[in-house]
Amino acid sequence: MSRRWQQVRHQLRRNRPAQFSLFVLFIFVVAALCAGLSPYDPDRMALGARTLPPDAAHWFGTDEYGRDYFTRALYGGQISLMVGFLAMLFSTLIGTVVGTVSGYFGGWLDNLMMRAVDILMAIPAFFLLLVVNAYLKPGVDNIILIISLLKWMNMSRLVRAETLSVKEREYVLYARASGEHPLRIIMRHIIPGVLPTIIVAATLNIASVDSICQCNTPFNYLFRCFELQCLSRSVV
Repeated sequence: MSRRWQQVRHQLRRNRPAQFSLFVLFIFVVAALCAGLSPYDPDRMALGARTLPPDAAHWFGTDEYGRDYFTRALYGGQISLMVGFLAMLFSTLIGTVVGTVSGYFGGWLDNLMMRAVDILMAIPAFFLLLVVNAYLKPGVDNIILIISLLKWMNMSRLVRAETLSVKEREYVLYARASGEHPLRIIMRHIIPGVLPTIIVAATLNIASVDSICQCNTPFNYLFRCFELQCLSRSVV
């Protein structure tokens, strides 16, 4: 495990574009975390300062309600990072568990779990959101929950495919022949073997979560409802 991370660090030191990307990501994360240092309230309206152009006081200008665009971008970055990271974390955890168990044990359990995944992937997200919206109020926590429940299926299929390959390697076969418990084999041999695939897929999931929330998708509806709730609180 330590040797693998040493190889990753060595490749990162030689990859200049990757270093630059990490630096830009670090700047965005720090800016979002320091949003509280802004002198403006992101939800407070100032009707006397509507649609102002960018200047020294308002770097990005103001919107039709007089709210500072730069401050709202910083606070919006916090929500995007939180939704993307937590949804990625939960979906990766569920997908890893399902994928490793399905791929390692195989047989009827593999067929049952993969057919269940196929059924869940065939359910349109729009109708599922309509059902969920009838019972849950729009909010960031519910958005994270819904995205997590809809994004883990692809992860499970990727992890299962890697598990089918890793479980046939010599060290895994030796561990099984020596009588080790299946859970111990999965934790010590299977998951470390599929970890690079999990890391790449999880990284891509963060970007995909943010994109589906900002595009014209059913998830955008929940974000707009959450924004209207914040606006109503600022009016009150």
